[in-house]
Amino acid sequence: MNIKIENLGPVKSADIDLNKRLILLCGPNNTGKTYMSYVIYALCRSHSYSEDVISEEDIRVILENKSIEIEINYKEIFKVKNSIAESIKDTLDDIFGISNEDKQNLFKSFNLTIPSSEEICKQKMFEIICDTNFTVAGLNFNIKKENQTNNVIITPDDSNNYSVKDVPIFIYQTIIGSNIYKSLALYPLFDAAIFPVERNSIYTFNKELSLSRNALVDQLQRLQENYNTPQILDSILRYKFISLRSIIRGDQL
Repeated sequence: MNIKIENLGPVKSADIDLNKRLILLCGPNNTGKTYMSYVIYALCRSHSYSEDVISEEDIRVILENKSIEIEINYKEIFKVKNSIAESIKDTLDDIFGISNEDKQNLFKSFNLTIPSSEEICKQKMFEIICDTNFTVAGLNFNIKKENQTNNVIITPDDSNNYSVKDVPIFIYQTIIGSNIYKSLALYPLFDAAIFPVERNSIYTFNKELSLSRNALVDQLQRLQENYNTPQILDSILRYKFISLRSIIRGDQL
């Protein structure tokens, strides 16, 4: 997957090939290396929620510890790519630990695109080989996609304990669907973790954690007044994700 970044601090324009196994950002101080790294991090932690990827009936089959196979529409993956790219600008205040006003001033002309087309997406998705694990409500699942097919197989782990099933079906639908879409839309980039090595980076990371925690508290307080499932899920998953200071291989949400 390639991304194009424009007007990000000192970076006027940059094209990055995220298909590489190793990417080094080299240059003098104040040339935008940290800016670029944080935007890639934002891209990795983004989510696209949908309850339509997988049906209630399929979820019930999975909760009986059985595998299912579903076909993914490449046009939906193309939409997810664009949706994720558009959403990054809205999260920059969290990423850089700044106010919304500062974000508007500092990144007013910022733009991120994932160059593609429906035809390219169709071809690329057909060739994707994906095998990733994730957890929902303490239950472990695997998403697998082979080459030359648009079908995805979701398999529950044999160790799952289904004695407690008080999680609503739509939660499974939304989180499993999010994992499927994200794995295919951002392939081969799944997730990222920040390892701060400078005092300023440590401060920024801590500020981001605090902002996400406050956002989660605010969302839960408004739960009874305005039930916005994707927004609440985003706050919960974001806080859970950035609280982990370990390498994440795309196998957890």
